[in-house]
Amino acid sequence: MRNRGMVRQLLLAGGVATGLLGTMSASAQQAPGTPAASVYFGVGLGASRAAFKGSEFTPVLGSTASDETETAGSFKFSTGFRVTRHVGFELSAAWLGTPYKFTSDLLQGGAVVGSVSSRYRVSSWNLAGVGRLPLGTKVALQGKMGAAFTRVENSVSITAAGLTSTTREGKARTNFLWGLGAGYEFANGVELLLEYESYGQVGNNDETGRARISLVTANMLFKF
Repeated sequence: MRNRGMVRQLLLAGGVATGLLGTMSASAQQAPGTPAASVYFGVGLGASRAAFKGSEFTPVLGSTASDETETAGSFKFSTGFRVTRHVGFELSAAWLGTPYKFTSDLLQGGAVVGSVSSRYRVSSWNLAGVGRLPLGTKVALQGKMGAAFTRVENSVSITAAGLTSTTREGKARTNFLWGLGAGYEFANGVELLLEYESYGQVGNNDETGRARISLVTANMLFKF
């Protein structure tokens, strides 16, 4: 099963790379007068949303968990290359939750004998192709598709009889990434980009628990 997962990850990463190369090749035949290519760096702040399914956390916590939807502060760094005004690609790193926290009772014989708490952190490196639709000289809509190389770190603490025990588990997973955004370009190559991204389902059932992650950010991009 693990080998199959590695093959799927390699195929996904290869598909993204092939798509990016195809985009660059096609855009190299741009019409005369098209603006020159540009490189940008960006920083974004926002909020991530995680949808947890309680039944998948019960074996992780050792206690019955309910469905939860949590939000947490997040931030992102990005760098990209715009081949033309319409196409490009981007590499980014996102910290998706700082962290998510939830607690449940530890039961024994129907009585509460302690508590179980979890600190669930998600991060991701991303590679994506970006398509843009300019609406005039300053405003543009954009979409992206690519691969998200996610990692979950979950720390579970059990407190009972005045003692606390903590275990930590991690899980890496490659997901399909997609996003939509709208940008406004100021003077001197500075752009404000509002963006929504979907990272799919991260983690696994028996070690870290799984969650479906999305992110909304306001990004400042600096073009060179």
